[in-house]
Amino acid sequence: MSDAGIRFGIVGAGVAGRYHAQAIAQTPGAHLVAVCAGHPERAAALASAFGASVEPDIDALLARDDIDAVCLCTPSG
Repeated sequence: MSDAGIRFGIVGAGVAGRYHAQAIAQTPGAHLVAVCAGHPERAAALASAFGASVEPDIDALLARDDIDAVCLCTPSG
């Protein structure tokens, strides 16, 4: 964990991803760093709305050294 708080990545940019991004934005010490999703345009829109960057896939997101925790927000079905 960073001295600046917990830095998050989100996998999935649908409804659940947006809810998680909003919760992160409202939590003191939490920061959204990056988003990846199966639909790149959705990932870009979510990342842009919350000041995060976009990664092309989960492997790239997990390889980042500036992410402390990852929210898996993909469909459960």
